[in-house]
Amino acid sequence: MNALSELRLKMGTRLDLRDKDTYQPLWVVDFPLLEWNEESGRYHAMHHPFTSPKMEDLELFDTEPGKVHANAYDLVINGVEIGGGSITIHNEKLQKLMFKNLGFTDEDAVEK
Repeated sequence: MNALSELRLKMGTRLDLRDKDTYQPLWVVDFPLLEWNEESGRYHAMHHPFTSPKMEDLELFDTEPGKVHANAYDLVINGVEIGGGSITIHNEKLQKLMFKNLGFTDEDAVEK
């Protein structure tokens, strides 16, 4: 991934698309919460299993879990990530729902 970032920056410079005197901040806020894994046949957490979903996506958990967004963010300036984070789940019922969508049994959840 780093190589692609470097290539993008080099091509931007070569094609005179970059203005090094301008700061272009970007908030990235629409991360997917889950990712389908063909090998295991289940969803995996994109960040970690304690990242909270966006509340407006909760109704999708039962029907389309792959469309649920994480309550996470990154701050990028001129193509370089300078910070980021996420809101963790602080509700037991929601945490159990997350574990269920990840295919964890109750025993798995206690172990992990």
